Parts: sequence; structure tokens; C-alpha cells
Amino acid sequence: MPTVTCPSCAATGPMPPDAAPGCPLACPLCQTVFIPTPPPAAPPVDSADGLAVWVDSAAAPRPAAADPGPPTAEEAAGGPEWLREEAARFNNHVAQQFARIEQARHRMIEEQSRAEAQAVTREMEVNRRAANLAARQADLERREAEVRRSAEELTARRAELLRLTDELAAREAEVGDLEARRAGLEAEVADLGRLASELRPVVERLELRKEEAAAARAEIAAKQSALDRRMVEVGRTEVALQRRLDELDELEANLRAELEVREGELERQRVALEEEVRATRRRVGVDLPTPPPRVWVEGAQPEGAGEEMNQPD
Repeated sequence: MPTVTCPSCAATGPMPPDAAPGCPLACPLCQTVFIPTPPPAAPPVDSADGLAVWVDSAAAPRPAAADPGPPTAEEAAGGPEWLREEAARFNNHVAQQFARIEQARHRMIEEQSRAEAQAVTREMEVNRRAANLAARQADLERREAEVRRSAEELTARRAELLRLTDELAAREAEVGDLEARRAGLEAEVADLGRLASELRPVVERLELRKEEAAAARAEIAAKQSALDRRMVEVGRTEVALQRRLDELDELEANLRAELEVREGELERQRVALEEEVRATRRRVGVDLPTPPPRVWVEGAQPEGAGEEMNQPD
């Protein structure tokens, strides 16, 4: 399966099966839209002596074919039959091993793409929850400002109540003075009675204001308890978010460990394949240099991948 690499974040993934050549693609990580470049053309493949196939990139030089010397009688007659059959079996075995390695690499790339997509989805979920927490924090700050304004209004009302209480105390002192003079000042008694009748509505209003102040204090206490409950909920939400972040870190560590294990398995398979190739060449008497091992870079397509192995004519 062909792969594409994002030019912005260097993320690598499989080409969508329904994507047409030259069709723009969007990176699932950085959302960059780009047109994938076609893979480089495969170099020509030929066989130097009909016993092996040289597979390499166009930039690597091919080894010079050794001078076979003058053909023998058996070579002039077409070579022994067992040698051709052995070369065909060897080429078939090498093709099967390369196909298995290619399938394992494709499976690893697909698993890596799925893991990256899951990580992106979880990161978006974490960002959404963080935005919700920020909105709740703003709502709490607004409510705290409202509580402060209510407290300031209550303080102003208390000051007004104290002022009225002082006025009432002063008037009660005046009433006491008038009552002390009641014996000699009958006319002033009538005035004091009228003044007392005038003070009764004021006292009633003061009582009403006291009841209103008590109700306001009860409402403030209820709001404070609701605010405390909200703060407890916010703390629980933060703990759950931290737990989810710890789970994401553990999942990432597990994925990296599994990737390293699979890379080790591929390396062991490559070494075993090279040992089999050398053993086979020793059995058939072929003395050709083995191509140097390639270093696989994560997220990059190896050079020469997907080349077809031609059978000797």
C-alpha cells in the first residue's frame, strides 16, 4: 500500500484507497492540505549471471559483474538443469521473504496511523473539557462578583439601619425628657403623644427592614453553600482530568514499547533472511557480495520498496 508524508509535520500514513492521483489531501494531525508527490520511478532490474536479482535504489551503484571467463561445455549447452531449478527456487524464496517483510511493514504503518488518530481524538477531547472548565471558572468569577455587590449593598443597608437606629435613640431620649416634664407640661404631653404616633410607622418600617436584612443574610448563606458545592465539583473534575492524562501517558508508553518490540522482530527476520540467503548461495556455489543492510527510519518509506523481482530468462 503506498504511503504519503505531510510536508509540514512529517507525519507518515497510508494513502487513502479512493484518492485519485494529484488529489489534495489533509493531514489528520496539523490539518495541512497538500498534494502528494508520486513515488520515484523504480530503477531497472536485471540479472548479471541469471542466478540472483540486484534490488537497490537508483542512487546506489551496482556491483560490477565478475568476468565469467570462457564458457564451459555445460554452460554452452544451456547449463545443468539442477542449477536452473535451484536458482528458480532461490529467487522464489527471496521473493516470498521480501513480500512477508513488506506485509509486516504495512501492518506496522497501519497500526501506527490508528494509534496517532486515537491520540489526536483524545487530545481534542481534553481540549474540549479544558474549555468547559474555563467557562465554568468564568461563571464562578461572575457569581463571586455578584456576591460581592450584594455584600456591598448589605453593608450600605446596615449603615442606613444604624443611622435610623441612632435617630430613633435620639428621639427616644427626647421622649424621655418630655415624659419627665409631663407633670408640668400637659400641652407638651399632647405633642409627645402625637410624636409617638408618628414614630410608630417608623418603628414598623425598621422592623420590616430588619426582617429583610435577615432574609438577605439567609440568601447570602445559601449562595455561599452553593458556591462551595461548585468548587468541590470543579476539584473532582480536575482530578478526573489528571487521571485521564495519566492514562494517555501510559498508553503512549505501551505503544512505543510495542513498536520497539516489532522493530526488533523485523531486524531478527532480516538477519535470518540474510543467513538463509548466504547459506543458499554457499550450497549452489554462488559468490556474490550481499547488499549492505538498510537503516529503517520511522515514518519514511524505504528506498527501493515495492520493486518487482524478475525471474531470469
